[in-house]
Amino acid sequence: MMDGNTQSAKELLGRSSGANNLEAAMGLLYLMEGDYNQAVDAFGDTKSNNAALAQILTKNYNAADITLKAIKNPDALT
Repeated sequence: MMDGNTQSAKELLGRSSGANNLEAAMGLLYLMEGDYNQAVDAFGDTKSNNAALAQILTKNYNAADITLKAIKNPDALT
């Protein structure tokens, strides 16, 4: 995913059903592809900066505010 090969990443993540943080990884993948609505759906209830970014990019500012306030240890890495 880091080299921009989102198709390969999507295939590998598709085989990772049940893996920890799969929702966050899929959400980030959709963010990288510019599919912000799909990213929001993939993040689900994940509380992270990336989840909030997806919500902001879909103009759901209230949800982004709630997400950011729910982050337990807010910093640049959450």
